[in-house]
Amino acid sequence: MKYNFTNEGGIEGTTTFHKNILGLWAIQECKRYWQEKGLEYSYMQLTELAIEEGESNAWVDLNDQRFYQSGKMPEKIKEYLRESGQIVKSNPGFIVRVVLESLAYDYRNTLKQVEEVTGKKIEILHIVGGGIKNELLTQLTADAIGKTVIAGPVEGTIIGNIGVIATASGSVPGLREWRKIVIQSFDVKSYKPVNAEYFNKNEDNFKKIHINN
Repeated sequence: MKYNFTNEGGIEGTTTFHKNILGLWAIQECKRYWQEKGLEYSYMQLTELAIEEGESNAWVDLNDQRFYQSGKMPEKIKEYLRESGQIVKSNPGFIVRVVLESLAYDYRNTLKQVEEVTGKKIEILHIVGGGIKNELLTQLTADAIGKTVIAGPVEGTIIGNIGVIATASGSVPGLREWRKIVIQSFDVKSYKPVNAEYFNKNEDNFKKIHINN
């Protein structure tokens, strides 16, 4: 309850230890805002701009309620940065980088919470779904947690649905066998930490912006 985790029931009596994190919603909203202003960017272009920007040295608490509401997302991010006394820039590369680094910190903190609650040490983080298409975020996540990240497959939901149908129909004996099929059927990519020091040295600064807001 303290960390807002839930236990979600699954196929064959499994239970998923579950927590919602905002994810790439903020980037989607930024893209839509800029599009309304006549600035057309693909997600790839926004990622490239964030790479060119480099380390942002500024972060937001994406759990702040303002970020759950649609509309004017870049302005909300700048507002938060001003309120918390951080550097503020308006260019899309900076805004996207702030969001991605903030997400990576959220993943870092959540992983620590999982370890604390379960008493288990996690050595590898496995990410599935469309978010892995953003390779910058995946690399930043590896840097933030200081551990290897395995990314893939992309279509996690569809693969899961097919697995449920396959097991229910008897085409596959069970969940364990379906997981083996998935592992053998899709390519995954491994990301090693390359700049963990950046997140380590700024952890206290990131925590401060949560405390102040």
